[in-house]
Amino acid sequence: MKLLTLGQLELRGSSFTRVKPLLLLTYLSLEGEQSREHLAELFWPGGSSRQRRNNLSKALSDLRAAVPDSVANTNTKVRSLVESDVAAFEQAFAAEDYKRAAQLYSGRFFEGHLSGWGNELEEWLFEQRERLAQAAQEAWLTLAEHSEPATALDSARTALRIAEPQIEMLRRFYALFVDRDKNLTKEILDLARGYGITLDITLDADPALELAPLATPSAQPLRAERLRTEPLHQGASQRLPTLARRLPLKGTSFVGRDVELSNIAYRLSQAPCRMLSLIGIGGVGKTRLAVQAGHELQAQFPAGVYFVALEALRSAELIPGAVATTLGVALTSQECSVQELAGAINAQDQDLLLILDNFEHLLGGASMLSNLLMNCAKLKLIVTSRERLGLEEEWLMPLAGLALPDDTQTVQDAQHFDAVQLFVQRATQAQMGFTLTPDMLEDVLALCHLLAGSPLALELAAAWTRLM
Repeated sequence: MKLLTLGQLELRGSSFTRVKPLLLLTYLSLEGEQSREHLAELFWPGGSSRQRRNNLSKALSDLRAAVPDSVANTNTKVRSLVESDVAAFEQAFAAEDYKRAAQLYSGRFFEGHLSGWGNELEEWLFEQRERLAQAAQEAWLTLAEHSEPATALDSARTALRIAEPQIEMLRRFYALFVDRDKNLTKEILDLARGYGITLDITLDADPALELAPLATPSAQPLRAERLRTEPLHQGASQRLPTLARRLPLKGTSFVGRDVELSNIAYRLSQAPCRMLSLIGIGGVGKTRLAVQAGHELQAQFPAGVYFVALEALRSAELIPGAVATTLGVALTSQECSVQELAGAINAQDQDLLLILDNFEHLLGGASMLSNLLMNCAKLKLIVTSRERLGLEEEWLMPLAGLALPDDTQTVQDAQHFDAVQLFVQRATQAQMGFTLTPDMLEDVLALCHLLAGSPLALELAAAWTRLM
């Protein structure tokens, strides 16, 4: 029995096709054992608590009736018993078996079923799709760099079509296409101009661009692009976080938020600001902004910048353990105290930044962060939450939608606004050749205003340009 979610949705060996129970099984397969309460709230956010529990029980019963060995559950916990294609892909990728990983990536994650769920679940789906696409692109690009010329070009073309390449990949793509494919060379140069850089025609490195070097047989390009994930000390646990729990990979370009990024960098450069909370509704882009800021702040934090996902935790008491696992700190027991975590952080004697993502359901234990900051003089925090934490150390940055133009803009002027830029970029990704014309400008502006500049909503809407 195998759960297929890449390019298709199928529980192989079964005729079961209901999407929501299969999404539930997918979530459990990727995220591990979950509490029934969390699953009921995530998958059925409306209605009463009793209705949510009943809906979950019905979905689990349907799965077990169709496939008896698909899930195991108790009165409080549920876990998947099914092997997934994503798990096999991640294992191959982690082992640097890029040929196997490329073969396993047979299409985009949950293709055709990305929307129609609650905001939080849609955000999770979108993040998984981006993460997996970026990893698949890296696999194909690495294969291209290590292939004979006869096959390298086809592999590079496949890599380019999986996702819009990030700035770190542009020089690598350029080296593969230049003098071989005129059209794709031009496309890479156009993307580079979109990032505000120029690729040297001689491929001489320009340090100001901070682009990834061309790969060699011994190089590990993807690891060079991630934020630090090594253990904090040699005695640390060798159990690395799963691919889903490292700093999220950027499957698409980051658009806009220049003012917010500048404010984050400025605030965290000031001694009084130890904890910065990004506050906003679901889908407004808190996580993407925090991750982008983390990439840009690496030089400020020599001990590293680490991303800790909190959405699966059901108690704030589990936060120190989650942070310790991410940092690679060896635990003396399954639970980690603030004092034990602080000791490991202080042993570095260097500035460290933690990004704590999705804190809103743990507000009752927020005082733990005050304790951690009090004991770690060189630690700073970025926290994303739908609500403020209410701590005296907290500096607030409310986050709204992307910048919107008024309805009197020209096409050229409108594309200077973040909301329009994001829609156009994602629409172009969904439908090659898409161009914002004066005839459609009024509709695009109306859509941007209707969605209040919400990044997630705009990305989901842009995907529909292939059909509408």
